[in-house]
Amino acid sequence: APEEVSREVSEPIENALATLGGVTALTSTSYESVSSVVVQFSADNDLDSSAVEVSQRVNALLASLPDAVSAPSVQKFDPADQPIMSVALYAAGVDLAAVQAYAEDVLAPALLRSAGVASVDVVGPAAREIQVLLQPGQLETYGISAMQVVGAVQASALDIPAGSLSLQDNRLLLTGRGSPENLSEVEAIRVDPVRGIRVSDVAIVRDASSEISSFARYNGESVILLDVRKSQGANTVSTAAAVHSGLAGQALPDGYSATVINDMSAFIANSVQ
Repeated sequence: APEEVSREVSEPIENALATLGGVTALTSTSYESVSSVVVQFSADNDLDSSAVEVSQRVNALLASLPDAVSAPSVQKFDPADQPIMSVALYAAGVDLAAVQAYAEDVLAPALLRSAGVASVDVVGPAAREIQVLLQPGQLETYGISAMQVVGAVQASALDIPAGSLSLQDNRLLLTGRGSPENLSEVEAIRVDPVRGIRVSDVAIVRDASSEISSFARYNGESVILLDVRKSQGANTVSTAAAVHSGLAGQALPDGYSATVINDMSAFIANSVQ
């Protein structure tokens, strides 16, 4: 029961961590068979060192916890690494995969050029992937194993060292890139070079989307989210203003709309007024 988890797991961990230097807040949440303890440190604490100390305290405590408790997992969480804002992209009647493609190919690169922006991550359900669907009958006919096909495809995507080039005081390392770029190139990969057997002889290759792992909705509509993170040392308010300006100057396709949500700069600006 949650009460038992709190008493026998959460509270002992809290007590062990409470005396760590730089702790500003300590909270825990107990569920059925799960305990979550969050430790907050002052901004001038070194996060890596603090994480090591937390791990040491928790590991030292493990022997005194109930036998059924598995080894705790310690994860670092730095608010500075979180998005300063998110942009919801929506287009009524347009396939969500097309909206995501526009976000990845056009809008995200445009917002990335805004002053102070370190990254723009697109969050959506569709992720393009080239699928190689093996045909057991063909594999048996040619005497090819599934691992041979896997090995051939993996080998085709390797970056091969191609030596170096000395130019004045600089030494440049050269790499040959052989990754296939389209369906026909994947189909043409040789699985058995001696017999000339290609991927297309034993498999169907198709351009598809990966299994849906995330889904975002805003005001009841399916949307694509763009999470904006600022560069280290950049001012949150000025970076957000630059993103707002870039978004306002971006000509969206007909029927598309982009709305800024979760804007952290608004909270910061209000708190200093």
